[in-house]
Amino acid sequence: MAAPTAFGRLLPRQDWEGDDHTPGAGGGFVTCGDTSAGRAVSWATNGRIDRDGSVYRAVTHKPGPIDMAGLAIEVKAIAGLGLWIPHGWIWQDAAKALGVGTGLIIQGWYDALPLHWRWQSGPVHFLHDIFVAYRSPAGMKNALVYDPLERDTMAHGRWVPASAVRAFAESQNYTVAYVANQPL
Repeated sequence: MAAPTAFGRLLPRQDWEGDDHTPGAGGGFVTCGDTSAGRAVSWATNGRIDRDGSVYRAVTHKPGPIDMAGLAIEVKAIAGLGLWIPHGWIWQDAAKALGVGTGLIIQGWYDALPLHWRWQSGPVHFLHDIFVAYRSPAGMKNALVYDPLERDTMAHGRWVPASAVRAFAESQNYTVAYVANQPL
Protein backbone atom coordinates (compact mmCIF):
# COMPACT_ATOMS: atom_id res chain seq x y z
CA MET A 1 0.00 0.00 0.00
CA ALA A 2 1.37 3.40 -0.97
CA ALA A 3 2.07 5.94 1.74
CA PRO A 4 -0.42 8.81 1.91
CA THR A 5 0.64 12.14 0.45
CA ALA A 6 -0.21 15.83 0.67
CA PHE A 7 1.21 18.70 -1.37
CA GLY A 8 2.95 15.97 -3.40
CA ARG A 9 4.90 14.91 -0.30
CA LEU A 10 4.90 11.61 1.52
CA LEU A 11 3.39 11.87 4.97
CA PRO A 12 5.88 10.64 7.55
CA ARG A 13 4.92 7.93 9.99
CA GLN A 14 4.38 8.75 13.62
CA ASP A 15 7.43 8.57 15.91
CA TRP A 16 6.82 7.85 19.61
CA GLU A 17 9.21 9.55 22.02
CA GLY A 18 8.63 6.92 24.68
CA ASP A 19 11.02 4.48 23.00
CA ASP A 20 13.98 6.89 23.03
CA HIS A 21 15.34 5.85 26.46
CA THR A 22 17.31 9.04 27.03
CA PRO A 23 20.30 8.51 29.35
CA GLY A 24 20.11 10.72 32.43
CA ALA A 25 16.39 11.44 32.04
CA GLY A 26 15.38 8.91 34.69
CA GLY A 27 12.91 7.25 32.35
CA GLY A 28 11.20 10.57 31.59
CA PHE A 29 9.92 11.42 28.15
CA VAL A 30 12.04 14.43 27.19
CA THR A 31 12.58 14.03 23.45
CA CYS A 32 9.38 15.59 22.10
CA GLY A 33 11.41 18.29 20.36
CA ASP A 34 13.82 15.79 18.83
CA THR A 35 10.93 13.58 17.73
CA SER A 36 9.13 16.58 16.22
CA ALA A 37 12.33 17.64 14.45
CA GLY A 38 12.59 14.17 12.94
CA ARG A 39 9.04 14.43 11.59
CA ALA A 40 9.75 17.95 10.27
CA VAL A 41 12.85 16.76 8.41
CA SER A 42 11.05 13.70 7.03
CA TRP A 43 8.21 15.91 5.74
CA ALA A 44 10.56 18.54 4.29
CA THR A 45 12.73 15.96 2.51
CA ASN A 46 9.82 13.86 1.24
CA GLY A 47 10.98 10.95 3.39
CA ARG A 48 14.55 10.90 2.07
CA ILE A 49 15.80 11.59 5.62
CA ASP A 50 13.59 9.80 8.13
CA ARG A 51 15.22 9.25 11.53
CA ASP A 52 13.90 8.52 14.99
CA GLY A 53 14.00 11.29 17.60
CA SER A 54 16.68 9.37 19.50
CA VAL A 55 19.07 9.86 16.56
CA TYR A 56 18.64 13.63 16.82
CA ARG A 57 19.04 13.57 20.62
CA ALA A 58 22.30 11.61 20.28
CA VAL A 59 23.87 14.74 18.79
CA THR A 60 23.50 16.80 21.97
CA HIS A 61 23.27 14.03 24.62
CA LYS A 62 21.22 16.38 26.80
CA PRO A 63 19.31 14.50 29.54
CA GLY A 64 16.44 17.00 29.74
CA PRO A 65 14.21 18.95 27.36
CA ILE A 66 15.86 20.89 24.56
CA ASP A 67 15.04 24.30 23.09
CA MET A 68 14.65 25.29 19.44
CA ALA A 69 18.28 26.44 19.19
CA GLY A 70 19.39 22.98 20.33
CA LEU A 71 17.08 21.38 17.78
CA ALA A 72 18.68 23.54 15.08
CA ILE A 73 22.09 22.06 15.99
CA GLU A 74 20.66 18.54 15.79
CA VAL A 75 18.89 19.10 12.46
CA LYS A 76 22.06 20.54 10.92
CA ALA A 77 24.17 17.61 12.19
CA ILE A 78 21.76 14.85 11.09
CA ALA A 79 20.17 16.26 7.95
CA GLY A 80 22.50 19.05 6.89
CA LEU A 81 19.51 21.41 6.82
CA GLY A 82 18.62 24.60 8.60
CA LEU A 83 15.91 24.86 11.22
CA TRP A 84 14.35 28.29 10.89
CA ILE A 85 13.11 29.86 14.13
CA PRO A 86 10.91 32.88 13.36
CA HIS A 87 10.17 35.42 16.07
CA GLY A 88 7.14 37.64 16.56
CA TRP A 89 4.73 35.35 14.75
CA ILE A 90 1.00 35.44 15.34
CA TRP A 91 -1.67 32.94 14.28
CA GLN A 92 -1.95 34.42 10.79
CA ASP A 93 1.74 33.68 10.16
CA ALA A 94 1.47 30.11 11.41
CA ALA A 95 -1.80 29.55 9.54
CA LYS A 96 -0.28 30.84 6.30
CA ALA A 97 2.74 28.54 6.63
CA LEU A 98 0.57 25.52 7.40
CA GLY A 99 -1.83 26.41 4.59
CA VAL A 100 0.94 26.05 1.99
CA GLY A 101 2.42 22.88 3.50
CA THR A 102 5.29 24.35 5.48
CA GLY A 103 5.26 22.08 8.50
CA LEU A 104 5.86 23.62 11.90
CA ILE A 105 7.38 22.38 15.11
CA ILE A 106 5.24 24.11 17.73
CA GLN A 107 6.05 24.34 21.42
CA GLY A 108 3.31 24.95 23.96
CA TRP A 109 1.85 23.92 27.29
CA TYR A 110 0.37 20.45 26.86
CA ASP A 111 -2.72 21.29 28.91
CA ALA A 112 -3.53 24.02 26.35
CA LEU A 113 -4.69 21.19 24.08
CA PRO A 114 -8.21 20.05 24.91
CA LEU A 115 -8.30 16.69 26.69
CA HIS A 116 -9.72 14.90 23.64
CA TRP A 117 -6.62 15.81 21.60
CA ARG A 118 -4.00 14.81 24.20
CA TRP A 119 -2.30 11.43 24.51
CA GLN A 120 -1.49 11.74 28.20
CA SER A 121 -4.12 12.03 30.90
CA GLY A 122 -1.86 12.27 33.98
CA PRO A 123 -0.06 15.47 34.92
CA VAL A 124 -0.25 17.56 31.77
CA HIS A 125 1.10 20.99 32.69
CA PHE A 126 4.47 20.76 30.93
CA LEU A 127 6.09 22.29 27.86
CA HIS A 128 5.73 20.02 24.87
CA ASP A 129 6.64 20.07 21.18
CA ILE A 130 4.47 18.75 18.38
CA PHE A 131 4.92 18.71 14.62
CA VAL A 132 2.07 20.01 12.47
CA ALA A 133 2.48 19.13 8.80
CA TYR A 134 -0.27 21.29 7.28
CA ARG A 135 -3.83 22.54 7.52
CA SER A 136 -6.58 20.78 5.59
CA PRO A 137 -7.39 22.42 2.26
CA ALA A 138 -11.16 22.12 2.84
CA GLY A 139 -11.89 25.21 4.91
CA MET A 140 -8.59 24.90 6.77
CA LYS A 141 -10.45 23.97 9.95
CA ASN A 142 -8.19 21.02 10.83
CA ALA A 143 -4.46 20.44 11.04
CA LEU A 144 -2.45 17.24 10.70
CA VAL A 145 -0.65 16.86 14.05
CA TYR A 146 2.15 14.50 15.03
CA ASP A 147 2.20 14.37 18.82
CA PRO A 148 5.32 12.56 20.09
CA LEU A 149 3.21 11.05 22.89
CA GLU A 150 1.12 9.13 20.32
CA ARG A 151 2.26 5.47 20.40
CA ASP A 152 0.86 4.33 17.04
CA THR A 153 4.00 4.37 14.90
CA MET A 154 2.02 3.14 11.89
CA ALA A 155 -0.13 6.30 11.91
CA HIS A 156 0.48 9.28 9.67
CA GLY A 157 -0.53 12.02 12.09
CA ARG A 158 -3.96 12.84 13.46
CA TRP A 159 -6.44 15.49 12.41
CA VAL A 160 -6.95 18.06 15.18
CA PRO A 161 -9.10 21.20 14.99
CA ALA A 162 -6.97 24.18 13.94
CA SER A 163 -8.48 26.08 16.87
CA ALA A 164 -6.85 23.58 19.28
CA VAL A 165 -3.49 23.95 17.51
CA ARG A 166 -3.86 27.72 17.72
CA ALA A 167 -4.54 27.58 21.48
CA PHE A 168 -1.48 25.34 21.92
CA ALA A 169 0.74 27.74 19.91
CA GLU A 170 -0.59 30.78 21.76
CA SER A 171 0.17 29.17 25.13
CA GLN A 172 3.91 29.65 24.48
CA ASN A 173 3.69 32.86 22.38
CA TYR A 174 4.22 31.11 19.05
CA THR A 175 7.49 29.35 19.75
CA VAL A 176 7.74 27.68 16.35
CA ALA A 177 10.36 26.43 13.92
CA TYR A 178 10.41 24.84 10.49
CA VAL A 179 12.63 23.09 7.99
CA ALA A 180 12.21 24.56 4.51
CA ASN A 181 10.60 22.08 2.14
CA GLN A 182 13.21 20.60 -0.16
CA PRO A 183 12.58 19.99 -3.88
CA LEU A 184 10.55 16.90 -4.60
